[in-house]
Amino acid sequence: MPAAVIDEKRAHLQKVDDAGVSVYGHITEVLARILTAQPENALDALESVSLQAKAGYFDAASTLAPPEPSSELEHPSEWQVNTNALLTVRG
Repeated sequence: MPAAVIDEKRAHLQKVDDAGVSVYGHITEVLARILTAQPENALDALESVSLQAKAGYFDAASTLAPPEPSSELEHPSEWQVNTNALLTVRG
């Protein structure tokens, strides 16, 4: 494969999403974690290591909970109440 094509493909993998994460960066981090930990079965560990890395990209402080059900609502829906309870930051 010509070098120009490889550079084009690499650039595609290095595009960042809204969270500032790229496929290239994610794969690099996953491989680094596997090489550092050296699990007995790296293939079996691949998915869990990937999920752990993805969890590290999430910042709970940057998420916004929906507003509380309006006091104007006589009976907020069960969904609204449950959703707000799930998204309440505790601690």
